[in-house]
Amino acid sequence: MTISSISQLRVQGLHGQFNVLLNLNTALNVIYGKNGRGKTTILHILANALELDFKRFQHLAFKSIDIETHQGGAIRITKGTHGPHQVIQVEVDGRETTPIVGDQTLSEAEEQGVRDVLGDRSLYLPAFRSILEGMGSDSFNYSPRDPDQQRAYEGVLKSESALTRSRNVAGLGFNPRRNEQDAATAAKTTLCRQWFGNFIPVVRYPSLTDVQRRLFIELRDAQVQMTAVEQSVLSESFIRVFEAIAGTQPYAATRSTTELLQDVAEALKTIKSRREGDDVYTQIFNAVTQIERGPDLNEQTTNRVLTLYADLLSRRSTQEEELFRKIGDFERSVNKFLDGKEIKINNSSVAHRGLGAVIQTSSGRQISALSSLSSGERQVLTMIFCASRMAENRGIFLVDEPELSLHVDWQRDILSEVMRQAGGRQVIACTHSPEVGADHEDSIQFFHPSAIARDISEAEQDDEDVIGDDQL
Repeated sequence: MTISSISQLRVQGLHGQFNVLLNLNTALNVIYGKNGRGKTTILHILANALELDFKRFQHLAFKSIDIETHQGGAIRITKGTHGPHQVIQVEVDGRETTPIVGDQTLSEAEEQGVRDVLGDRSLYLPAFRSILEGMGSDSFNYSPRDPDQQRAYEGVLKSESALTRSRNVAGLGFNPRRNEQDAATAAKTTLCRQWFGNFIPVVRYPSLTDVQRRLFIELRDAQVQMTAVEQSVLSESFIRVFEAIAGTQPYAATRSTTELLQDVAEALKTIKSRREGDDVYTQIFNAVTQIERGPDLNEQTTNRVLTLYADLLSRRSTQEEELFRKIGDFERSVNKFLDGKEIKINNSSVAHRGLGAVIQTSSGRQISALSSLSSGERQVLTMIFCASRMAENRGIFLVDEPELSLHVDWQRDILSEVMRQAGGRQVIACTHSPEVGADHEDSIQFFHPSAIARDISEAEQDDEDVIGDDQL
């Protein structure tokens, strides 16, 4: 599926108080505005629409919502009544779909039509995300208190489980503990809707435990693939060395023995050993250097062996860099914000201890718990993790108050790192901090919804809790 982006959002009668018009860039959008004007609600509108959770709009007071994309598509959502029931009507490029009443949803074909216009579901980072950090998928136990909460929980769990199955079928990655994460997402979402109102979108914000586990799985997968590469290189080198010695295959040596030995040594420097103890490649290199001193081999044979070995090492190094590139990029992004410490994912102690990451201090001490990071450091870690690894880098990235717990210098830098990790996705950030958008002047717009006469009857239908709307 191609990456879509929102070009314009129009809302008539938001909260029975405002009309909203936002024109958005394809890349970064930094939205400033006063409290209580609906910035958070705008993110919720986009997140729920991209989730195709249109029945959620029964909990918001509005007359109409129009969403247009840079790809030329258009979605219109209107709200009406049929007897005692609220009715949500969705139009896709001007074509009406089945009206939504109560727990009804669109048909599978209608949902696909909306998905074709809007693209994949978004990734939403709420302003209350610090509350969610301790809600891990293994330690968080949720027991609904009444039948309504049980139904709400089971509804989200069913949806998340279906999403997991579809991603597995599509080959978008398999997590052996995904069922636990589905249950945690359902629990987080149900609780947040109790606390902040029923218009809250699905909450997939990961805990530190989730981040640790996901990084470990990613590191382990890269190491498994690297083992296969090493086996292939070593097997091939065994055969080709004898071919070079025998002269049965042409391995043209265009450099001197000294130059080739330097090339081999340089290639070895770029290979990061992820095993404790002696590196097999160093041992082979030591053996190869003895060829130069051997009385039975001439320089031509020596150079043929060194040439093939340098080529094999170069190929191995290239494949290793590619396999661990994403991990290394994540380390570098997070470590830009850490002082006197750094996150380490790519080392042997991490793999042997079953961890996804450790924190290493400037004195060399290693701390296994990511919870040892400060609140601001945890925000940076998780925000960059979400930008680079969640929603398969396809859906729009929505973040409310990215400045939370961050020093002013970090506030200025954080969106640049998010954009670098977001894989070309559209990013929409709502903020109160002038530092967040200081280096992104072309991406800034000020949120000034136009006031309308308040419609009390519509406002009474609004279940978007004020605590969830710019008041945290």
